[in-house]
Amino acid sequence: MVNTLNVELLVADDDLITIERIKDILNDYTYKNCNGIYKLNITTVNDGMDAFNALLSGKYDLAILDYRMPGKTGLEVSQAIRDKYPFIPIIIISNYEIDCKAAMEAGVIAYESKESLNLTKNSTFFITTIGNVAQQNGHLIALLNKVFKRVISYRHLKNIEEKVVKYEEAISELPKYLKGNIQ
Repeated sequence: MVNTLNVELLVADDDLITIERIKDILNDYTYKNCNGIYKLNITTVNDGMDAFNALLSGKYDLAILDYRMPGKTGLEVSQAIRDKYPFIPIIIISNYEIDCKAAMEAGVIAYESKESLNLTKNSTFFITTIGNVAQQNGHLIALLNKVFKRVISYRHLKNIEEKVVKYEEAISELPKYLKGNIQ
């Protein structure tokens, strides 16, 4: 029996067309490996502060953030959550140039233009027949396939950390248990 595992994706953009386009592309996305099939649960927000608050909840495995949004930019959101969640892969999308060094320092793992991902009104997607959509969506899917390896590694790391905390708690109780049984 194959396990089906959910991966929580946060998409933040103030452009509703971009959000709908990403949802259309990724709605049926799955990633398969020896552990099972991973499916995306997509949550969307429309500004940087909502993205920041959502990511601070610890619920998300992955984020796609617009560079320019009201409240906070995608880079500001990435920088702000790095201390608490350093392993969440963040992809920045934008139609604007960004400072690559600043993006790397903010922990962004990839930067893509909306045009290259066919996410804008001017993209050929809007004048394409259904038969060519899969080919045009390939760039975003290929990027996500690369990122999923990090998502899975991060998930395993979180599981190990939870087990370590439980073991540490059990070990801290051991002297009390032993002392109670010796007397």
